[in-house]
Amino acid sequence: MVGAALSLYFVKPVVWNTRGYLRPSGAKFGSGYPAETGFGVEEWNNSPRLTLADGGELKHVFHTEGFGNQPLDEAAGEVFVFMVASHLGKQYLVAIAGRTTSLFTNRRERHRLFDKIKERSHFPKEAWELSTVRKAHGNNYTKLLSRWKKERDWFVTWICPADHYLGLSQRVELKAQEITGRRRLVSMYGAYQEIDRLQAVRILDRIPEGEDQYILANLKDACGHANTDIVTDLRGLDLKSRVKPTTRLALIDARLGQGSFRRQLEYLWGGKCVVTGCSVPELLRASHVKPWRSSSNKERLDPKNGLLLTAHLDALFDSGLITFDDNGVIVRSSRLSDDGDPRLHLDCGISAPLPNETKEYLRHHREKVFRR
Repeated sequence: MVGAALSLYFVKPVVWNTRGYLRPSGAKFGSGYPAETGFGVEEWNNSPRLTLADGGELKHVFHTEGFGNQPLDEAAGEVFVFMVASHLGKQYLVAIAGRTTSLFTNRRERHRLFDKIKERSHFPKEAWELSTVRKAHGNNYTKLLSRWKKERDWFVTWICPADHYLGLSQRVELKAQEITGRRRLVSMYGAYQEIDRLQAVRILDRIPEGEDQYILANLKDACGHANTDIVTDLRGLDLKSRVKPTTRLALIDARLGQGSFRRQLEYLWGGKCVVTGCSVPELLRASHVKPWRSSSNKERLDPKNGLLLTAHLDALFDSGLITFDDNGVIVRSSRLSDDGDPRLHLDCGISAPLPNETKEYLRHHREKVFRR
């Protein structure tokens, strides 16, 4: 895994906006701060004015509501925020920030960064253009300015590298069942939903080609999704096919070596590497024998088409530098240097008998993948 151990991934609701989150748009709000003021602070989040030079680097600052008691400070630089807005019963991804650092507990830093924002004096004027804002403040601009001066330190609650902030030019509809297996993502402004890395990857895979591919690549890399083979394989999984959402979810998990596919492999092989006997979950990979991209959907989910291997054996097997004969003995490629270190277990083999189905998959691996 490439992602850091302390990484946190969140879906965070933001208010609905029809101006690309470049300035407030006057949407109707039912509760909370937006209902009181007629606008949401996050409605400026995608504005280029929030990109600034700081410490010799380009950074982007933005706003969301709070995250309760989450250990955000401990995960500084390793938080991913997926901003989602709800409209007419659907939920849309509107922005993503990666490698972010929370500023909720650092008032001085919030104040310093706010003062660096370009044309910050225009923000209350832009809000005042909306009838919702004028109504909320009794047509008294001085009242708005007084509130703004008092609360402006909360304009900036996050900071991240500018090349890890993606404000989408087109909203992307998210279907919760395809991402988390549940009917709906969190929708209340004051709430949030923690997701895992694999669910974050699923969201990133839904970003269309028209968006900034450089920033998207940075986000995928930071999210532990740098393997271009995985990106290519998952992109090839037809979103418009008749595959059920739950099946598609299982197929993605299987390609990532997770989910039901991994659990079945752990059961089949006793939770241990089939060669070394290692039982440390963090060191084990759920490897397809017949590559995922070459398999049918049925074969992709078949635990007999899998081996539980330690990370170094998985890398060698996946690249075709080793394979196994029908007795489970390791066969080395001539391209693999002769390293006699016994800790690599290259002179060993699979200790348990192989199912006949696995032998068939191994035959494909020897003929199509193995680099003799």
